[in-house]
Amino acid sequence: MEKTNIEKALFVLVRNALMPEGAVAKKENITLTHPEWGELLTLAAKQGLFAVACDGLSQFNKESLHKDIAIRWGVGIEQIEKRYTRQIAVLNELSAIFKKRGVDILLLKGPLLGNLYPVKEHREFGDLDIYLPGNYDKGNEIIEKLGIGVDTTGDKHSKFTYRGISIENHKTFLNVTLNKTDISIERELHRILDQSGCLNLYENQDNDLPVKLPPDNFTAL
Repeated sequence: MEKTNIEKALFVLVRNALMPEGAVAKKENITLTHPEWGELLTLAAKQGLFAVACDGLSQFNKESLHKDIAIRWGVGIEQIEKRYTRQIAVLNELSAIFKKRGVDILLLKGPLLGNLYPVKEHREFGDLDIYLPGNYDKGNEIIEKLGIGVDTTGDKHSKFTYRGISIENHKTFLNVTLNKTDISIERELHRILDQSGCLNLYENQDNDLPVKLPPDNFTAL
């Protein structure tokens, strides 16, 4: 299917934002009408690329944006950055709560993947995904004792909301009840963790993340 001008423009912006410095001679300029810029923002937001797309703007495009588009983009990015700050603050609090009770958090996806982006705060994510090695049930009990309801109906993880942020406490990494492929990959993920000794090696790897982090090949898989 042929991509529209707006879709092509979004691809250019994302490439501009994510390509290593020097990989492209310069950021490409985008030529769109005023209504098309509005449609691009809507598409970028739908794809979770609202802030990343802005990072890919050339200086020419920044200066030539209509004022209402620039304001809409700026306000949206500010909200994304504030949400990231709230999510990290919640992660800090949960880490402290669990550590007091002898439980460590292994972070999955989310802000961990943000570290791969030029501006980590601009990589949007929804839930905070955590894994409590050997302490899935204990983690749920800790949260329930805080007076917070925990939904344990799922096979893969429980769910709860802490200070307005949705948290998934993983019992397993994948949906191992669904198919053999997930079972095989789940086994490999545990092998990687056991082999790397990540529960010691990756603690406090990033000052922003007061938790333990899995090795890169685990996250890639």
